[in-house]
Amino acid sequence: MSITTSFLIYASLFRLAVIVAGTIFIYLGYKLFLRGVGVKNTGHGTEASTKGGGVEPTDTGRGTEASAKGGGFELTLKNAMPGSVFGFFGAIIIAVMLVQGSPELMVEDLTPVIERETIKEAVNRIESKRRITLKGRSYDAVMSDFQDFVRQGNYKQQRKEYEAALEAYQEALSVPDITLYDAAPVFNEIAWIYETHGDIDAALVLSRIAVRLDESNGAFQNTLAEVLLKRKQNDEAVERARKAVKLFPSAQHLETLARALEATGDTAGALAAMKEAVNLDSSLESKLQQLEARIQ
Repeated sequence: MSITTSFLIYASLFRLAVIVAGTIFIYLGYKLFLRGVGVKNTGHGTEASTKGGGVEPTDTGRGTEASAKGGGFELTLKNAMPGSVFGFFGAIIIAVMLVQGSPELMVEDLTPVIERETIKEAVNRIESKRRITLKGRSYDAVMSDFQDFVRQGNYKQQRKEYEAALEAYQEALSVPDITLYDAAPVFNEIAWIYETHGDIDAALVLSRIAVRLDESNGAFQNTLAEVLLKRKQNDEAVERARKAVKLFPSAQHLETLARALEATGDTAGALAAMKEAVNLDSSLESKLQQLEARIQ
């Protein structure tokens, strides 16, 4: 059963439950109200016409009582307050539901954030992110749930338990009312996992989404550069790698830039970038030596 169908069933049951509850209160109020109403024939129509009828409130010691006489009949109203309150409360329940409405299902289409026509088939394999907006839930509570799943995913990813990491990231994206901007780091992490496991089309879609959502994030730009290198789109890979280095000049980003420049034939630029990377992280010395050997 799809999330849309499930939500429609939930919303219908929600409305029905509120209406039933309100109706029950109104009905009980009506019955209580009638218990306090009494009508009797006085048999003194002449007396009623000469007195002109009237309302006579009295206090019986057990609640308010009011009576009215006229036309040969006497109407007595005793303890009507409980019934009135029940009926009024039921009406309020239904009125509040009509004003506030039932839970809303909001579907956000990710298609506008995809840049290239060539990856539409991959986009069709990824279901648009859906989120249910539940009124009254704070943003802090939403983010707390979201971050818990992200931390689980990061932990599993560091332990190379990639299937478990993907499950945690999917749970994070399923948190109600999370925004696409907040979800950008998760798209980037999933893209990295897909890229390292050979699903390059899906990785490209997700990494482009992450970059489009936050172009100022160097890690997102670097992931996209890595994916583009796998697809042999070397010129754009260089562009993205340069942006990553400009935003955050880490050894990892410089190493990606060196490989991208080498792929385009710019061996001098690749060598310079790799030397900068080694200055930041000496563990990359072996890669510098391999690059120098290939250039010679």
